[in-house]
Amino acid sequence: MGNMTVGMFIMHPADPNIILAATSGGIYKTLNGGSSWTRKSSNTSSYKDIKFKPGDPTIVYATENGKFYRSTNSGDTWTQITSGIISGTRMVIGVTPANSSYVYLMQTNGTFSGVLRSIDSGLNFTTQSTTPNIMDYSCNGSGTASQAWYDLCIAADPTNANTIYLGGVNIWKSTNG
Repeated sequence: MGNMTVGMFIMHPADPNIILAATSGGIYKTLNGGSSWTRKSSNTSSYKDIKFKPGDPTIVYATENGKFYRSTNSGDTWTQITSGIISGTRMVIGVTPANSSYVYLMQTNGTFSGVLRSIDSGLNFTTQSTTPNIMDYSCNGSGTASQAWYDLCIAADPTNANTIYLGGVNIWKSTNG
């Protein structure tokens, strides 16, 4: 890959030699456990997150500078998805084996922009929430500050697709998607 900052690695669930990397210079893929890498994204922008669809590693999701991408061939080619995506500068992905068709995105634009959910494996998204500013330092989201440019994560419960955890400075939990 060269001199890249890696935002996230994912290993193919059935073949440990296949690894995808979201990097500061695009999405890279190895078929030989990291001995050699090939850039698979059409651009060299900074990708921060990448996830396999639970139970189907042919479907892969990735984020780059507030944009969402989807692959249907294990990361060899990528299509930008725009349906329902709100404006922002950074996003992270949450998936769950409890319902593999669900894809959650937490979008930020300096502060909290919103939580989005897809129920069709990342083809279309619906905004679930845009308030409060859960990226703020306060425990109730009442402020206007944020550290979302650095601290940002989302996880969906593996047994309940409607339970998600969101993190920045503080950790937040939703039990209704």
